[in-house]
Amino acid sequence: MDRPARLSPHPVLRATALTARYPSGADGSPRTALSDVSFELHAGERVALVGPNGSGKSTLLFVLAGARRPDAGSVRVGDGTREPSTDPARLRGRDLARLLGLVFQNPELGFVGRTCAAEVAASLPAIGRPADPADPAVRAALAAFGLEALATEDPFRISEGEQRRLGIAATSIARPAILLLDEPTFALDRRATEAVIGLLDRLRSDGRAQLMATHDPRLIPACDRAVALDGGRVVFEGTAAAFLVDPPYRPADPWRDAAPRSDGSATDALPAGRGP
Repeated sequence: MDRPARLSPHPVLRATALTARYPSGADGSPRTALSDVSFELHAGERVALVGPNGSGKSTLLFVLAGARRPDAGSVRVGDGTREPSTDPARLRGRDLARLLGLVFQNPELGFVGRTCAAEVAASLPAIGRPADPADPAVRAALAAFGLEALATEDPFRISEGEQRRLGIAATSIARPAILLLDEPTFALDRRATEAVIGLLDRLRSDGRAQLMATHDPRLIPACDRAVALDGGRVVFEGTAAAFLVDPPYRPADPWRDAAPRSDGSATDALPAGRGP
């Protein structure tokens, strides 16, 4: 895994005191999904966003992507060369696509193309190009993600691992500075998971930041840092190694099993930097 030699001088994303609420119950009383959440993300950095079901991970990704406005607090994004100052909720079209990309837990639910090539091409208008499946950029993206042979296949008839890779390919064609991923290895076996992480390693080597919401302990050693949520609050923020040594959840065994041993190996960690 290629970690950045040093962090960029300024974050590409800064979340400050985020609070988000949803109506809940018959009386419509509010339920707090996020409470005073703050953290930063730097170029070339990969951060794991972890927490039990209902802890606020998906809500946080939607707020960071500008798809949902927080009830309090702020999100600012930028290119890492200066202090981030752009509210993603105010961005549209190509401006948003070049800064932020969001890959859903089930990317197939958002597929609009009748072929894999058409699905990737559907993202081209966001960067000012026609949605042409024959565009060389589409072929290049499919090849980079090991999907070239599936260009004319129905995206709903390929495997789950291939659908994950297609979702990332379609999102990354605009080369966003920040990639937000919701459970990128959900329901994938070890081989498919290694393929997805290998592809994300390639994107990361270009300096793109990645925030991955995950329940998968195998991904933590492949990250620089971890941000842990519980009840909508940050209960841990630090290095991935520190999280694995003393995770803030009980039972902790699933997370500790992924921690490197004294010989550098891990019980169930993924090998870093493996391609498809």
